[in-house]
Amino acid sequence: MASYNHEAFVREALESVLIQEIPGMEIIVIDDGSSDSTPEEIKSLKDSRINFVGLKENRRFHPRNMALSMARGKYIAFQNSDDVWKKGKLAKQLEKMENDEKLSVCFTAVEPINESGETMYWSWLRGIFSTENMGSGRWLRRFFDRGNCLCISSAVVRRDLLQRAGNFCPSLINLGDFDLWVRLAALGGFHIIDEKLTRMRICGNKNLSAPTPDNVRRTKNEKLQVLHRYLEAPVFERVGEIFSDIIPPGNKSDISVLGNLAFYAWRLSPIHAGFGNMIIEKILVDEKKREAMVETFGTKIIKEYIQQKGKLELIRQS
Repeated sequence: MASYNHEAFVREALESVLIQEIPGMEIIVIDDGSSDSTPEEIKSLKDSRINFVGLKENRRFHPRNMALSMARGKYIAFQNSDDVWKKGKLAKQLEKMENDEKLSVCFTAVEPINESGETMYWSWLRGIFSTENMGSGRWLRRFFDRGNCLCISSAVVRRDLLQRAGNFCPSLINLGDFDLWVRLAALGGFHIIDEKLTRMRICGNKNLSAPTPDNVRRTKNEKLQVLHRYLEAPVFERVGEIFSDIIPPGNKSDISVLGNLAFYAWRLSPIHAGFGNMIIEKILVDEKKREAMVETFGTKIIKEYIQQKGKLELIRQS
């Protein structure tokens, strides 16, 4: 758990973890320089399973990565300092993970709650989180086309795969979890338990996922960064499978894959178009790759790239 200025909620969040009654469970809490009484609320819970670290300065370190460096368990669960788990959540997820070694992450359905802990039936969160189960290739396509639909405080992850994926990207603020799901989907399967075992608290527009103007702009910028995962291992190794409908079978050279991916990205959204432009930019600066691209697609792909750059407005932070 990474905590920050949640004095009204952190005790309930931690108590909902303590009632899970998982043998050998450790709870690592990194308080990221709270200016309220959050640290005192945490320390008031006298339980030997809680390992508390209080940081003096907010944002100086990445609290989740710090906690991960301390973790020893086979599995990692993420809790937010204002969310609530229902009793039995972890037991059901661990049973699923133990019975299916091909899974990298297990999630649950999510129940939105307000600051008083009451269920919210209408909010900006409505319809965001998915409960549909599908193969990892389909998840990776869904992430590319549409974005995130999974809740971090509902997740249980295999620690060995988390380490292999590389933990959280420290430069991402809004989409750090989404970026992690993309990498983990390339390493194993996902499963969502269709039971609302995770209660996510909505505190007005204070949530980082709330659709405020700043959050929306930051998310757009960060999504472009996440899309680059599709050009890196382990995701790029599966691009032919993920985009089997747009990449012609039998022609799996990197240039063919990248060119077809750029053409597809240009048709989706301005963020995707920026991603498509960056693909072509990297090819054009390499004489041999440029020649191979022209041999595969003709000069039409360069002309399309020029047109796309003329259409695209810069994504601004402010």
